[in-house]
Amino acid sequence: MLQRKIISASIAGSAFAILFCVIVEADSSEILLSIISEIGSFLIFSFSITLIYGIAASILSDAVAWLFTRKSNSASDKLLISGVLHSFFGLLFFYFGLFAALLFFVMDKYLEKKHTHYKWSQAATSLLLPAGIWLLSISIAPLFT
Repeated sequence: MLQRKIISASIAGSAFAILFCVIVEADSSEILLSIISEIGSFLIFSFSITLIYGIAASILSDAVAWLFTRKSNSASDKLLISGVLHSFFGLLFFYFGLFAALLFFVMDKYLEKKHTHYKWSQAATSLLLPAGIWLLSISIAPLFT
């Protein structure tokens, strides 16, 4: 399960950084330069929170959802409770935290639904996605200045 959470955090954290920078910089006249220069610095900040806090909150949300639904074994109730708790934990970081939490939740549930057993090597490899985006953004940004 932890391996799946790390993969979810890598994908959702990277997508969140890119989407957030696109949304925030949408009114800029030099939108491409603004987005590229901001992604690297924002990714370092947001991904560390997603990786540490997001995974912990997700594990706790899933555990609480399982506790509440263990007798009824209702998959839809478990999904609802887990989604609400993910949203609550995300809201502690305001609207962008909610957005990140929902991205994480959707990605995690998508990967869970695939019923694939993820290996530690896959989890470690998934960390190359945010690292690669960060490296790309810091190497390309000077070209636009």
